[in-house]
Amino acid sequence: MNYEEFKTYKAIEAPLTNFARGYELTTGEQFYVEAWFYTQFTRIEERFPERAPEMVDLMIRKVKKYKYVVFARDFENMLIKDHKFIAVEIDDIIAELDIRIDDNSRGSDYGD
Repeated sequence: MNYEEFKTYKAIEAPLTNFARGYELTTGEQFYVEAWFYTQFTRIEERFPERAPEMVDLMIRKVKKYKYVVFARDFENMLIKDHKFIAVEIDDIIAELDIRIDDNSRGSDYGD
């Protein structure tokens, strides 16, 4: 994963974890993107490429508002254990942008 969407932001040189990419805005705010979050982000980006810039924009707006953000799989189990960081889940992003993801799976062939 190359995290191309965040290449314009400065990488944190001494990250708080090796399991999430850390970035810093020019105004000092910091954010981390957990690998699981990024995987889900790219899946949505593949399905709705026109919405990706909106998703990144919303993420950065949250960073500017809260100053320290972890884009996490689960807000209760963030990889960053620093109390100043808040968690934002992928569901928060897609809900706020009203991106509808339908479950089109056809189910199991092992029914009765």
